[in-house]
Formats: sequence, structure tokens, C-alpha cells
Amino acid sequence: MARGRSRYQRGRVVATEAGGWEIHYNVYLTDPASGKPKRHHRSRVVGLAPKMRKAEAETILAAELAAVNGGPVARVADGTLSFGEWMRNFYIPMRGANWRPATRRSNDGYLKKQIYLRLEHVPLKDISKFQVQMLFNQLAAAGYSYNVVYHVRDIIKAALAEAVEQDVLERNVARKTVIPEIEEREKPVLPVEWYAKLLAGLRTSRDRAIFLIASFCALRPS
Repeated sequence: MARGRSRYQRGRVVATEAGGWEIHYNVYLTDPASGKPKRHHRSRVVGLAPKMRKAEAETILAAELAAVNGGPVARVADGTLSFGEWMRNFYIPMRGANWRPATRRSNDGYLKKQIYLRLEHVPLKDISKFQVQMLFNQLAAAGYSYNVVYHVRDIIKAALAEAVEQDVLERNVARKTVIPEIEEREKPVLPVEWYAKLLAGLRTSRDRAIFLIASFCALRPS
């Protein structure tokens, strides 16, 4: 089904019994058989209280409605869209609204360096499971880490899942792809005897606390 004409709507944010914020809105897709627009309801949980306020959920809803109600979309969404067009004009405007800055930077990097080089100009309908799996195999053979291949797969799988959800594609060819065996890289480890020396060299209790937390609590860089 192709996307039908734009229809203005406000949508709504609902508090779930589990304490989440769930957004609701409709999309109107043209039925290829009848040529008439057909309404499809969309909903998903975008966050949990109290980490996310209702106003933040409303911001995410507004970003998704910007694409649904008109937004920057220059053409209807169908399987002839290239992967790059789908990402820039549909998927990222809708889903990128609740990405953290660090997530946006890393996803942009994966798209530009690993994904767009192979899939940017390929029509969605022509992307095959073999093609996607070979991309992962080639990245692994080129020496990319498990983490990189994992995130590349995650982005492609999520983007195609949204295309299925929007009735642009009938199935997600990336759903049953696998990450190839990748040998774990050797990680440099600080010798145990250095910890005491480093700790002794720190002047303030604040610096010592930061060092100990960083050493024993496995903090993420982002």
C-alpha cells in the first residue's frame, strides 16, 4: 500500500498500566486494489515514567505526526523507494525523535560508513536476505568488531521492520539474518600493580572516588 493524502491529526499520549507512555495515531494508506485510502492505527510505548515526562512523549508523538501529516515527505512511501530515501525521509524523522545525542551520532556513523555504501540506492523491494547477510559477512571479514556488526544489523532490521509496519513492504528480510562468528579482539588490561600506584597519585577524595567507580562499576562511555 502507498501512503495516501495527508490528514491533519493530533494523536494522543496514554499512560499504560505498567507505567509507560504510549503514543497513538493513524496513518492513511492507499489500498492498491480499490484505490481508496484506508486507515491504519499505530501505537507504541516510547518511554517509562518517571524517567520520561508526558511532555517528552508528546514531543516524540509530534515528530512522528510531522511525517504523517505532511512533513518533509516529497513522495509516497512504497517499495520503489531506495533504502537511503526511506531512512532520510521516513524512518529517521519518525524514530530518531527519541534518540539520544550519542545514539544519533553513532547511528549516523554506521549509516554513512557501513550501510549506505552498500544499500543507499537499492530499492526497498529489491533488498534480499542474501544481500543483507552478505553485508554482515563482509564486514566481519574486513575486521569489524562484533559491536559494529551488531549495530549495523540492528539498524537495518529496525528500518525494514518499520517499512513492514507501514505496509510499504510485506516482510522483513533482515529478521532471520545472523551475526557471523567474529573472533573477540584482545583488549589492553591495566596491570593490577598499577592500580595502587595510580590511586596513590590522586590528590583529592573526589578524584579517588571517580577512579574507583570507573574501575569497578563498568561505566559506559556515553
